[in-house]
Amino acid sequence: MGRFSRYFGNSVPFHSDYAKKHGIDNTTTNPNTLANIYYTGTKVVDPIYRFFKTKDKRYSVIVMSWYRSKAVNKGVKGDSRSGHLSGKCVDLAVYFEGVLVPPGQWWAMLEANMATQKKIDRLPFDIAIVETGKKVASWNNIVHLGISRKNYPDFKREVAFW
Repeated sequence: MGRFSRYFGNSVPFHSDYAKKHGIDNTTTNPNTLANIYYTGTKVVDPIYRFFKTKDKRYSVIVMSWYRSKAVNKGVKGDSRSGHLSGKCVDLAVYFEGVLVPPGQWWAMLEANMATQKKIDRLPFDIAIVETGKKVASWNNIVHLGISRKNYPDFKREVAFW
């Protein structure tokens, strides 16, 4: 299978501040989950990273949350049906020169570029939840992407602003 992402190390999908703080193992050996993480990384995370770095090297794409073990998901009050449990969801934030880019702004940039270059069909997602950042917490300033590999190649591509 190789690396989960061309641009992020193999520890990134499993990183969790909550897990670290509470001494929880946030890794998995489940082959289906690992395959989902690989798919999410190579087909979703990498193209988004590539888009912003090609646009301007001063952009940074940060993975806020990717895989979550059941214990971590429960601890962060995640939904018991969360795609994070199976590696099918990822939460991303984008910064420009160290300043958070509002999620609605960077999502619009990405969508416009993908649509004009006919590449939106190559970004497989079923749901994109664009957090409006109404709360101060950093996790409220992300785009949450959910992927269901079973829908390939007919992804729903629904976008919701929250």
